[in-house]
Amino acid sequence: MDEGHDRIAVMGGELMTLGFKVSGVKMAIVSRPGDSVESIEENLRNLFRDGSIGVIIISESLSRKIRDRKLIHMIDSSLLPVVVEVPDYGEEERNEDTLKRLIKRAIGIDIGVVKG
Repeated sequence: MDEGHDRIAVMGGELMTLGFKVSGVKMAIVSRPGDSVESIEENLRNLFRDGSIGVIIISESLSRKIRDRKLIHMIDSSLLPVVVEVPDYGEEERNEDTLKRLIKRAIGIDIGVVKG
C-alpha cells in the first residue's frame, strides 16, 4: 500500500469490533442497534476521508442499512481504501463472492475455479 494508507478500520457490532481489536486493529467504530442510518453513514464517510486508512471492514448488516447512493457507490468501487463486507457476530454470510468481487475490482478480470 502507499505510505499513509496503512491502517485498517472496522465498523460493526460490539462483539465483531472487539474480535478485530483483539487481533490488533486499532480503529474500531462500534454500532449499536439504535444507531441512526445518518450516524452510520457519517461514520463511514469519515473513514473514507481519513487518508491513513487502506482497508475498511464493515459488517454486512451495517452495509445493508446505508441509503446514500454516493456512499453505496464508494463502497462498491473504491480501490483505496478497499471496503470488505463481513458478517457480524451471529449473522449468516450473504456475500459469498465478496473476495471474488474484490479481486475482480482490483485486477480488472474475473477469476474462477474449474472443478474437475
